Amino acid sequence: MKRRSKILICAAAAAALAGAAAAAMVFLSGGPAAHAGPSPAPGAALTDAVPPAATDTPEPAAPPPSAEPAPEESAPPTEPPEESAIVTGSGGSFTPGDMVPDSWFDDALFIGDSRTDGLRLFARAGKADYFVSTGLSVYTALTKEASDEDFSDRTLPALLDGRTYGKVLICLGINECGTDLGSLIRAYRELVDTVRQKEPGAAIILQGVMVCGRAKAGSDACFGPENINRLNRAIREMAAEAGAYYIDPNTVFADGEGYLPDELSGDGCHLHADCYGVWMDWIRCQAVRIPVRPDALTARTRTAS
Repeated sequence: MKRRSKILICAAAAAALAGAAAAAMVFLSGGPAAHAGPSPAPGAALTDAVPPAATDTPEPAAPPPSAEPAPEESAPPTEPPEESAIVTGSGGSFTPGDMVPDSWFDDALFIGDSRTDGLRLFARAGKADYFVSTGLSVYTALTKEASDEDFSDRTLPALLDGRTYGKVLICLGINECGTDLGSLIRAYRELVDTVRQKEPGAAIILQGVMVCGRAKAGSDACFGPENINRLNRAIREMAAEAGAYYIDPNTVFADGEGYLPDELSGDGCHLHADCYGVWMDWIRCQAVRIPVRPDALTARTRTAS
């Protein structure tokens, strides 16, 4: 697809940001909206409530407790049960509601791989720090060094020892999605626990792994929507157990079949540069619902690069 077409698609997504109605959001824990009542407690999972194309078909009834679990299918059915559902979105556009200002990110830290590096390069938010590196995984996040505009090469524990953050947003999983799920989640939990220990007052927000394009998914089953959805369910459960928040970008970026649309990515894995702003604006919308420590920004300390 020509670049003009790609820009038009993302431009349409950007135009949607000026839409009037807010996209409905659902707390899986049942918490009310921030502007309509008390904020959710840590451990709540957040997701955009993007209805499927057909809304008049009732969801299938859950199997009785005595029933054996059905084996996973190689491709998701049209109306999958909730426990194996692919979270699908609008393929790169959404109609946002309220967004936090750029200053909300002034005491934030993003931790991630090359996908989050795209946010750092093309959609930086406020004065946020970015601990990102190509190939970063939950297995290497605590030992690998990284640098950003305001700090030189250092490990994540060293960075956290020198600064105080009010929000920590973690997006990892694509590089290690072909490894054993149990080992992956244990390493991810160790990362979250380390961040919690060093930043006890921070809101920790885990992002689900963004799906891949059809060609990428066809190159290896680990990049397919079934496996990534299975990983995201495990991340969501771990987030609840660890007292962290979970948000899922696939409610925006997945198409109706659970893939990243070809128009939004050149390699089936990373977004085009002009689409990272949509991702960041979606994060701004989710942030409205996440309570943060009021004094976090003033408590933040900075160290010399």
